[in-house]
Amino acid sequence: MSPFLDSELRRLAERTRGDGELEVSRFGRSHLTALAASTTSTDLVLAADLNRAGPRHDAALLAAVSSLASVVDRSGLIEELLGEARTDPLTGLANRRQLRDFLLHAIGRAERCDEPMTVAMLDLDHFKRFNDTFGHVAGDRVLVAFADQLRARLRAQDVAARFGGEEFCLLLPRTTTAEAQVVIEDLRLALSRQAGERVTFSAGVAQARPLDTGEDLIERADGALYQAKAEGRDRLVLAP
Repeated sequence: MSPFLDSELRRLAERTRGDGELEVSRFGRSHLTALAASTTSTDLVLAADLNRAGPRHDAALLAAVSSLASVVDRSGLIEELLGEARTDPLTGLANRRQLRDFLLHAIGRAERCDEPMTVAMLDLDHFKRFNDTFGHVAGDRVLVAFADQLRARLRAQDVAARFGGEEFCLLLPRTTTAEAQVVIEDLRLALSRQAGERVTFSAGVAQARPLDTGEDLIERADGALYQAKAEGRDRLVLAP
């Protein structure tokens, strides 16, 4: 609950008589209504309840404001849960659900502004073997370290998402495939050795074409990624 709302509800409690009735004349019905209406759009219904309560229904007024406090408390929890539903819990990167939303927005902007937009699919090489050799805890540390490297090297408008397992997706607005190559090679050089063994990755890069959907773009980048892995891994391939 916000500090402002908390203080107002405390004032409300102090003005409640021993028999549970509210001294509306001292506190001010219009003030309570404004308080309800100034929180969130969800709570406008409660504000309307305050207006309908009438001077003889002070108990209903008090109940409505108490309900408002409960709704505000729950809204914080809902926002937290929504954030978790759109974020990968291990790396803190966007997950596939959030990536789809970003892709839709980025493709629309690229078409409207006639700007290049590139997607890169990255996959850590021989990651199952790494897990089998060093354990899943060490593997998780590699994934987190890789995500940190992505965050450190991407621009504010770029998006990094964990696509699944050891596969990641980069969404690079206003970026050509040539510029994306520079970003990915810089990341390759910066990737540190983990548990005594250097971790490498393969990459596939695709630039958006007219009428591309997000699925089209990811499919072409993923195809280039599989080609990179087939050619020996630890390399980047551009989609045709």
